[in-house]
Amino acid sequence: MINYKKNIRYILFVLLCVDTLSLNAKDRLALIVPLYMYPTTLNPKTRNSFWSDVIKSKKDTTKISVIINPSNGDHGEYPDENFILGIEKFKKAKIKLYGYTYTKYAHRDTKEVKKSIKFYKEKYKIDNIFLDEANSSAKSISYYKKLEKFIKTDSAFAEIILN
Repeated sequence: MINYKKNIRYILFVLLCVDTLSLNAKDRLALIVPLYMYPTTLNPKTRNSFWSDVIKSKKDTTKISVIINPSNGDHGEYPDENFILGIEKFKKAKIKLYGYTYTKYAHRDTKEVKKSIKFYKEKYKIDNIFLDEANSSAKSISYYKKLEKFIKTDSAFAEIILN
């Protein structure tokens, strides 16, 4: 019998090493920041918005990606002007953006998930998506395959992160 847990750790380790070895020395640090707050929320230590602090922290040697969540896991009813302005600043700073939506462990109606995905693409002009609350059961593979097809084919998103 195969010990999957042991093999999965080994495979993940190899992937991380290969990824690290394939990058130039200056590109080795990459961060993904879950920035689940309103764009104008102030950091009491810096007196800047948290969003501005992330932009100011970007260095040429660091790749930063940000996950935004405008409406507590859903797309909201309309695009928020402060999010639009913040997104433009992130893009200008060459910070990769991901729109957040949840899948409720493969129990959320795919129509609702697709609606959220389309909203990020059309209203916020975001090219990557972060799908949260993923189900790790083999039974849910078809659910995520349908979403992947929609995301890659119908919506033309560049990247998907499944959490």
